[in-house]
Amino acid sequence: MTRARPAPSNPDPRSQGEVRGLSPGRWIVLCAGAEAIGMTAAALAAKLAQHVLGDDPQATTLALAVLVAGGLVEGGALGALQASGLRRRLPQLNARRWRWGTTAGAGLGWAVGAVPGGLTPDDGAPEPALPLVLAGALALGAVMGAILGAAQATTL
Repeated sequence: MTRARPAPSNPDPRSQGEVRGLSPGRWIVLCAGAEAIGMTAAALAAKLAQHVLGDDPQATTLALAVLVAGGLVEGGALGALQASGLRRRLPQLNARRWRWGTTAGAGLGWAVGAVPGGLTPDDGAPEPALPLVLAGALALGAVMGAILGAAQATTL
């Protein structure tokens, strides 16, 4: 006499083909693609602002706005591509909130990062030492990461 095996109580949905998971490799590709789009947009915005505005000290506000706009493009690309991948793993994810939160967080982060350079007078003084620049970049990256992470966490 053969006995039938009971069905597992918690079958893995991926083994049944119901949900395709998000692999670390796919996540990295999505984030790298989004950052490539975003950083290109931000660099283009910075060069455009530099070309259009030149060295006019009165144009600082407009230059900062253009940089933040580039950051918003970066955040939008990052949020959209991340949401497309996360919805595979988290079908209940509110993709619209994720995209908007990521876009807003990146815009705020770019604003925080752009202000020190935009408000520094170009008075011919020597450039800051490399260790100081690297320490500033580390601090700004940590602040931007925290802002972006907090914005995304409100959706999870």
